[in-house]
Amino acid sequence: HHWVRLFEQLHLPETVRGEELLIKDYVALADALKT
Repeated sequence: HHWVRLFEQLHLPETVRGEELLIKDYVALADALKT
C-alpha cells in the first residue's frame, strides 16, 4: 500500500509536536481514502 509508505515517511520527527502532526496527517489521509 502506498499510504503505508507515506505513513512511514511522515514518521520522521520524534518530538511530541511531530507525533501530534503525524496523527493529524494520518487521520486526514485516512479520511481522504474514504472519499
